[in-house]
Amino acid sequence: MQSLIGLLLLLPLCVHAAESSLTIYNDDFAVVREAIPLDLKPGVNDVRYSGTTAFVEPPSVILRDPTGKLPLSILEQNYRANPVNQDSMLRTFEGQVIDFQYEEDRKFKIVPGRVVRSGRAAAEGSAEKIQPIIEVGGKLRFDLPGVPLFPKLGDESVLKPELHWKVTVPAAAKLDGEVAYLTKNIRWLADYNAISGEDSDVVDLAGWVTIGNSSGKHFDNVRAKLVSGFVNKLEPRQDLVPSAAGTDRVIVTGSNIPNASEIVPFQDYHLYSLPQPITLRDQETKQVEFIRVEGIKAKRLYIYGYNYGGLEDESLLRVTEPKLEAGRDAIPAEGLSIVRELANSKENRLGLPLPKGRWRFYRKGNDGQLEFMGENDGKATPEGETLRIFTGLALDVLGETRRLEFTSDLQKRVAEEAIEIKLRNRTKEPVEIKVVEYAWRWGTWEITQKSDPFVKKGAQTFEFASRLEPNEEKIVTYRIRYTNLKPPKPEQ
Repeated sequence: MQSLIGLLLLLPLCVHAAESSLTIYNDDFAVVREAIPLDLKPGVNDVRYSGTTAFVEPPSVILRDPTGKLPLSILEQNYRANPVNQDSMLRTFEGQVIDFQYEEDRKFKIVPGRVVRSGRAAAEGSAEKIQPIIEVGGKLRFDLPGVPLFPKLGDESVLKPELHWKVTVPAAAKLDGEVAYLTKNIRWLADYNAISGEDSDVVDLAGWVTIGNSSGKHFDNVRAKLVSGFVNKLEPRQDLVPSAAGTDRVIVTGSNIPNASEIVPFQDYHLYSLPQPITLRDQETKQVEFIRVEGIKAKRLYIYGYNYGGLEDESLLRVTEPKLEAGRDAIPAEGLSIVRELANSKENRLGLPLPKGRWRFYRKGNDGQLEFMGENDGKATPEGETLRIFTGLALDVLGETRRLEFTSDLQKRVAEEAIEIKLRNRTKEPVEIKVVEYAWRWGTWEITQKSDPFVKKGAQTFEFASRLEPNEEKIVTYRIRYTNLKPPKPEQ
């Protein structure tokens, strides 16, 4: 077996000093950790940082000494999300005279104008804009007479969203600190491509990790970790999110902020580390191969039943009251669901946690070309578990259901019915079929007669297994008895 899944080692979360890194979650968010040089004097210091993503969650920000040696105390933390642009500068200079540059006769000229009104959006989220009013030579213009030339920026102006801390330390220190925060719009997914030979249940598997970045920030040469599993994540509180106008928000914190490594307890999840640092540009999608294994058994099954896309019947949905009417007497013949079943075990050349992702199956034909045979999303699968992937509906493997008998006795709170299922294999090869049935009338039930053995899969689900040779037909029958039915509600 040639497996590269070892490249994604399950490691405890650790951060090395002065090293930028990402921990990316399935649900479109990430923890960003970046080095920030600190040159601190005794007492209170101002520290500024403008390298965050465009979707940073300000309350999640942590500034710390990653070595844990410096007693760093955060007195105050501020986040400004109003970087300067032409509109904001015009608002700043409303009522004042500034210069405007325009071109005339291939020469640039300057004209002074007083900003009577800067112009702005008519309403938040509206594409309509209120026109600016500029007074030039004693006359009002409802547009800009040229490119505005602004005086030098004040000390309080920022070119990018900025974090600002007031930090106190007992003694002078020079070190590489670390800023960590949660951000949206960074995500990862797993993709699996499985290739089988003609009429083969053995596949060669290649798995890819796809990482997408639309956070507004470029990450250069960062360590990346991927978390597989559901980690509860709330939407940011709207009362603490900076508004479109960019008003400052102040978040005052104590000195007992937890380390970034304590944000999520990873005992219940799988944490993968990419083997090499990656560069992830904004609006970029990057793929890294993480598994390549040959000779995996991926048995092709045919499923006939209520919960696999092929023969779903609305009358088989779970009910909260006893359903005593007979319902439909027959479900006409239709193609069965095609399912690939893989055991995630060392005996099957796997046996490592598989992240959730999309599985695509290809088949190599007589001409050597690959044909697409279907795809579906698969759940995260721990070692020792079995994965079933629904890939489509069969044309030549059919099933149909008939109700042969139905009786009910409201006084005794009993119902009984006899079911017949016809299976047909019109292919030129043997097939394995699983018939999934649902005891949908009430929770207390028993099979009183059966033509084939069955396995109880749940409180109301049971399953028959059959193997049909080429062009073989088979009939599966059973009789089911429901007891302890609730009496019907009296009419009002």
